[in-house]
Order: sequence, then C-alpha cells, then structure tokens
Amino acid sequence: MLKRIVASREQQGGNCRWVLDRFPIELHACRKRHAKTQLIVVIDADFMTVDERLTELKEKVGEAKLEKLEPSEPVVFLIPKRNIETWILALNEEEVFEDEDYKKKSKATDRSVINSAAAKLHDLILNKAPDHNCIASLRSSLPEWQKIS
Repeated sequence: MLKRIVASREQQGGNCRWVLDRFPIELHACRKRHAKTQLIVVIDADFMTVDERLTELKEKVGEAKLEKLEPSEPVVFLIPKRNIETWILALNEEEVFEDEDYKKKSKATDRSVINSAAAKLHDLILNKAPDHNCIASLRSSLPEWQKIS
C-alpha cells in the first residue's frame, strides 16, 4: 500500500492557515487517484466551533473552483475544539475544558501519554459507544474516525 503523507513542517502551532490553503489541493489530488484513497484532514477549531471550521474547509473547496464536497467522498475530518492536546488529555481521563489551551501547559506531548490516548481512542472507535465523560468534539469525531480504513 502506498501512502502519501503531507504534513505541515510547522511543529509549534500556526498550522491552520496552511491546512486551509492546502486542503483544496489535496482534495483535488485525492479525487484524481484511481486507487482507494482517503484524505485525512486534522485541524484545530481554535476559537471557532467545530462546525464553523468544517464550513470554512468546505468554502475553500468552492473558492478553488472545485466541485462541492459530497458526503460520500473519502475525506475524514478530525477537528478538536481547541487543540489536539485536549483530546489526548481527555482520553487519558484528565478533566479538560474544550476552550482551554493545553498545548504548552500539559503532559499531552509525552510519548507514553499519546500512546495511552491512542489505545483508548482505538477502544472507543471499536465500541462505538463513548462514555458519558467524552468531550463533545471528540464524541462528534467518532464517526469520522470510524471511516478510516
């Protein structure tokens, strides 16, 4: 299986503009491929709602004069409310608030914490039933995670 991975070279924030600008280009490339391909888009909502960020991504498709994004297309949107560190901590059963920035003041970047979060996310995806403590943006992303094959 050949995988094409395109990621921002920026490692410390500031990636949203890059993802927004790059999304139509990658969508176009994905649509041209004949092989089974999925486009996985990971972008923080930051100070927007998850729905507002998703709308912004879809508007970028129109601005690029591409055909409207259809629900049947192999595109996965993973959009944490503030940042991905919130999901990592929540999956490790830490109390988090979705509007708070955990990027610099947490252990969410420790490899063991990330591995633990990945294992719990895997269980959540397989069980298809998040517990009552699951934060809203993570809960709403579960159908997207389940699309990844």
